[in-house]
Amino acid sequence: DWKTAERIYKETKEFATRFNRVSNTNYPIDVVDYSIEKVTKSDSGTPKLGEWVMVEDYLEGNFQKYISNSGWVRPHCTTEYPSMPAFAHWSWVNTRGRRLVCDLQGVLNNDGYILTDPAILSLQHAYGATDLAVHGMGLFFMTHQCTSICRSLNISGKRPNLTFLQGHLTGIQFPTSYFSPEDFRKIPPHVTRMTRAALEAVVF
Repeated sequence: DWKTAERIYKETKEFATRFNRVSNTNYPIDVVDYSIEKVTKSDSGTPKLGEWVMVEDYLEGNFQKYISNSGWVRPHCTTEYPSMPAFAHWSWVNTRGRRLVCDLQGVLNNDGYILTDPAILSLQHAYGATDLAVHGMGLFFMTHQCTSICRSLNISGKRPNLTFLQGHLTGIQFPTSYFSPEDFRKIPPHVTRMTRAALEAVVF
């Protein structure tokens, strides 16, 4: 729903502002501007008349997906777009393991990154259908390679040891975008417990 989406956009923008300040990056991160509008005309019926929707500014430039919400990372992302995985890692450390900003996509221009449609993972699955909770966090760290920015922020050592979970998590068929309560119920409980324990074992 748009209220959850708006909350994710606002919090991602707040995270990005703090990350830009502490990382002193040459390519600051921002989130695309948007507005909330009521549908007053609909030729196709989707969205429906009277519904409220989020409307974003058009992103000019070469659109790229950098990292997903389920562990996928763009090839060469750590060297070509080092701010993206570092931003996700930093958001997790900054919240002491409670949240992780991911599903980062958008454009990079001379002024920096402009992102759209991010996701936030949380321990309580509090951010809608794209919040894969501890499972998404685990999948992120299974593929995450710390970048030069991670090292400059001294967060490289602050990550869970998930090597013993490799076959358990990666063997689960995670949806590419949305995660329903039914999808969560398909995950063996011991995988959830082991993942959460590994994440909570990190000392901040």
